[in-house]
Amino acid sequence: MALMQDQVFIEDIGSTDGTSLNVKAITDKAPVTLNNRDQIIISSAIITLLVLDH
Repeated sequence: MALMQDQVFIEDIGSTDGTSLNVKAITDKAPVTLNNRDQIIISSAIITLLVLDH
């Protein structure tokens, strides 16, 4: 994951088990923009992105 210009991105860089965003596999070799409450699945771990305003 990376934060660039107030946006959060994720990219699968060739992982063995793959990475999914909201149950859809990330297949592109480019960063994908994440949004508030997106679910990221890496192997058997599920991570929910929560964006907090300050």
